[in-house]
Amino acid sequence: MQSWLRTLADIRLTIAARLGIETDDEWPAEQEPDENADMHDPDDDSLMMRDVYDWLGWVTETLLSELE
Repeated sequence: MQSWLRTLADIRLTIAARLGIETDDEWPAEQEPDENADMHDPDDDSLMMRDVYDWLGWVTETLLSELE
């Protein structure tokens, strides 16, 4: 389980660096989703990467709760 947690943290940190995220609750202003936009640029993968980042956080949190 420890190896999984380290790996997930490394992947999450890599994605955070790519997206310009410095803290868990911080998103760069230019990365904030536009609530009025119906579509996003298909060449812009930042929304997908943000979802993966959030999902990895959830998986990590779930694994940590199982360790307790």
